[in-house]
Amino acid sequence: MMPPPKLSPLQRFTAGVVAGGVTKTLLAPLDNIKVAMQTADPSQGKRGLLPTASAIIEKRGPRGLWKGNSTQLVRTVPFQGIRLTAFPIILELLGDSTMKRFAAGASAGVLAVLGTYPLDPARTYVQTGRASGIVDALTQLRAKGALYKGLLPTIVGQIPYDGCSFMAFASLRKMVLRHTGRPFMTTSQTLFCGMAAGVFAQSITYPIDLAKRRSIITGDSFLATARKVYAKDGLAGFFRGNTTNLIKAVPQSAIQFALVERVNRFWHRYNAMRALKPKP
Repeated sequence: MMPPPKLSPLQRFTAGVVAGGVTKTLLAPLDNIKVAMQTADPSQGKRGLLPTASAIIEKRGPRGLWKGNSTQLVRTVPFQGIRLTAFPIILELLGDSTMKRFAAGASAGVLAVLGTYPLDPARTYVQTGRASGIVDALTQLRAKGALYKGLLPTIVGQIPYDGCSFMAFASLRKMVLRHTGRPFMTTSQTLFCGMAAGVFAQSITYPIDLAKRRSIITGDSFLATARKVYAKDGLAGFFRGNTTNLIKAVPQSAIQFALVERVNRFWHRYNAMRALKPKP
């Protein structure tokens, strides 16, 4: 069977844009709930998923669950575009193996972070009600000299996350295609592989994400925040809100990879049809 025609970087970028934008909008409520649980004042006691959601609705109304989604999309569109475009290009340069998939995924994630980072702390400000919108958040962060605060921990967290995520998905995808002998996976196969990759990657990197977000809110350093979390709740404190995170990670990774595969299939067919047209 002939391999599908290669995709251009622009075609891969559009797949990332569509997948990232649709997925973030669908799952914005879970992301807002997760951030609220991560940044809650420990002295007020722990809140679960449903109580946190109820508190958000009581304070801001149902639309509060989607508060900051425009900020999410402003960041997600270029972030996922860069990330999903860079991975196959870097992997092609490195060659295909399990560890090279990890290296290519980690490199793609770092490039995406560097290209979009100020929007990450701005998103946290909007989601937690400390800013009215993205412009207000960026203005506040700039005034505090904190536009790139938490960049290093973010990169440190992104390396294992994208390394594990891409490595797991690409490895599972290769196994499925080898078993079926087909050039593409079915939607159900893609959803399963994406789900497994997301749960694996999110579970490994969640403690870094929690400490990073709290440091943005409190103004403490990443290490100082991590020490406070450990002193207060021990190791279990680093996984506060992780249940919500996993509930979000399963559909997010599954839907995102499924949409990427679907858009890529469209482009493969488009390229194949163009290749069959007689040249003038």
